[in-house]
Amino acid sequence: MAAALAAGGCHAYVPLSRVEPDPERTLAFEINDRGRAELVENVGPGTTRVEGTLVEQTDSEYVVSVSQVHADGGKVYKWNGERVRLPQSYVREVRERQSRPAQTALAVGGITAFVALFVVTRGLGVLGGSGSDGPPVPGPGDGSEQ
Repeated sequence: MAAALAAGGCHAYVPLSRVEPDPERTLAFEINDRGRAELVENVGPGTTRVEGTLVEQTDSEYVVSVSQVHADGGKVYKWNGERVRLPQSYVREVRERQSRPAQTALAVGGITAFVALFVVTRGLGVLGGSGSDGPPVPGPGDGSEQ
């Protein structure tokens, strides 16, 4: 579980002052009210945010390889990199996904401590021992035959 959390990591979206195409950057395009009404056919009803990588940018639009779309009510729809044209007039703000190493380390440390405490308090014997409280049971070839 700790490894899964570390792989996903903690992240936040921070506003960008300059938007440039970069396949390594995940961007979030916050959609304004006009965009919600106009983008229904392209990305679905009630779209509040489109996430993905910027493929191309002109003076009037962004071309985005979409990874997911957020809609009203907290719904999230996964996409497979389909390209969508977003007119800049429909975008309220562009944010970049940035990792938060300190929060990730705290989360992983907390989970690791919880798992260790669980193992120790349950006496699961993960760190050694035979797992048996009684005396050893004689077996063939151990010199205990008569």
